[in-house]
Amino acid sequence: MKPFFFIMVWLGSAAFVQGASHLSARIKTCWGRWDADASNTLERREIVATIKDASVKGLEAAIAVTLYKQKYIPAGTGKSFSMAKEDVLAVTEDAAFISEVDAGVNRLGKLTRKLFTTGDPNLETFHQGQLGDCFLLANIGLLVNHRTEQFKSMFETLASGDIRVSYGNGEVVTVAPLTEGELLFGAAVNRNVGVWLNVFEKAWGERKQETTTSNEPGSLAADECLYSEFLNGGL
Repeated sequence: MKPFFFIMVWLGSAAFVQGASHLSARIKTCWGRWDADASNTLERREIVATIKDASVKGLEAAIAVTLYKQKYIPAGTGKSFSMAKEDVLAVTEDAAFISEVDAGVNRLGKLTRKLFTTGDPNLETFHQGQLGDCFLLANIGLLVNHRTEQFKSMFETLASGDIRVSYGNGEVVTVAPLTEGELLFGAAVNRNVGVWLNVFEKAWGERKQETTTSNEPGSLAADECLYSEFLNGGL
């Protein structure tokens, strides 16, 4: 049994080293694009811009989102928080980081990009992600449960691929299709359902940014009355 055990440990260690080396190489390749001001540090606004970049896909998107969730969110909301290049590369040696990146890549490979699929919208298929928008999701739940068709009619896919979201109070927000980073960052959805909830979160977030200086993916204020007003016109 001992030789078998040591072989398994060796294989596990080899896979870990390979995974760390692969992520480190990818970060080095992408660094010039991520570090927009060439300061050799990755600022919060730069990692947010990476998550919102439609050209960032697959492994790169999973690395960016995992980095933000594990390092930038725990650091607080200070806009001055940044990580030096060597510190960003060092996280690729963390087993938990590697595992979450792998999970993100796998999830992207299974998720549909359709707005609605059969049976949508169904609140049993999602749970809150990183946006801190529990009040928004609670109000969506009420509308979905009692006015399902009304809720679905709030979404319109345009010829350009953009999606128009019409709130109950008459206000309209048009958003670009979700980036892969935004798919990973928003509310977690079952792979067999559409991305309507993630789109709604994005539309709400962009609407909120019109009245706030924050550019964070998770800058949704917990204003329950405002959510109700915009969702169903205050009914």
